[in-house]
Amino acid sequence: GRKAIVRPIANTDMRDVAATFRQGDFSYRIPAAQGRYRVKLTFVEPDQDIGARVFDVAANGRSVLSSYDIHARAGGVLTAVSESFDVTSENGSIILQFSPTKGQALVSAIEIVPQG
Repeated sequence: GRKAIVRPIANTDMRDVAATFRQGDFSYRIPAAQGRYRVKLTFVEPDQDIGARVFDVAANGRSVLSSYDIHARAGGVLTAVSESFDVTSENGSIILQFSPTKGQALVSAIEIVPQG
């Protein structure tokens, strides 16, 4: 399920979006017409130290983030950080897989925008 952060979050003008998150070992299958898309993932580490939460993200089976540590990348807890990448829709969908290597994977927001 989704959880929420009640304290202020730095580095975002979309506090309410960044405040909610899903964690664990999970995936999303997002319906998308054939074509190229820009995917933007937003992360906020609620409380874990550097190295306590490390995970991989794959899009349609292709690695897009490897050994990702939100706290290390954002420079602290309760600070939003975003990562973007391009992906091509396959078989009418985009599959995003979040796989933990230490602790639980986490994502706060997913934005998908058609390219071209």
